[in-house]
Amino acid sequence: MALRTQDLIEWFTEKARSASVDISFSMNLLPEGQPNRSCAIRKSGGLGLELEGVLDKPTFELIVRGVNHRDAEALALALDGIWLDAPSTFYIGPTLVKGKERFGGEPTFFQEDPSEQFPERMVYRCGPYWARIARV
Repeated sequence: MALRTQDLIEWFTEKARSASVDISFSMNLLPEGQPNRSCAIRKSGGLGLELEGVLDKPTFELIVRGVNHRDAEALALALDGIWLDAPSTFYIGPTLVKGKERFGGEPTFFQEDPSEQFPERMVYRCGPYWARIARV
């Protein structure tokens, strides 16, 4: 069993909606143009197997865009909190998560959004995060 990016998108979409965080999600890249408030979920390798291959530890990061610095930072911190506050055992789609965490510190400024149409937009980077998942 692998942790699919689409399952992460659906999990974060549900949790963000429940927390009244207005943001859309995409895979790997932020969309061009609209929406202003967006998050790309990017898988990033992993930490390897545990318990003779019964558990895997995939990693991912969130690339978060907001309408300006304050908005982007607030969105990034909200999404970071959603991951950190999740229970230690839960499901993401059909995948059983048996532990999770973040490497390093809180979300940080990543870059100005390259769009000439929306010059105020800013991008923050969250993570990387890891999840310990059951492979069987």
